[in-house]
Amino acid sequence: MTNTKNTPIAVGQILIIKFITDADLQVPCIVTNRTKSFATIRLGKDEVVKTKIHKSITDGSEFVYPYGKYSMCPIARQINTKGN
Repeated sequence: MTNTKNTPIAVGQILIIKFITDADLQVPCIVTNRTKSFATIRLGKDEVVKTKIHKSITDGSEFVYPYGKYSMCPIARQINTKGN
């Protein structure tokens, strides 16, 4: 597999939600729609949210805040097969 850093989020892609408070908990979600600035993701079977796409200043990868942006909020990133 290839490294997904700097690869844009795409429709049909699986993102992994990681939580600061529990490093072992990783929840998958799937991208159902994508525009230039926003992604619609499906969380579980019923919940669908539209969220802004952010770009990391450290490595340029794209990520989203599936539950909103607040202190210690979880983030969803692409699956990275190399490194973290």
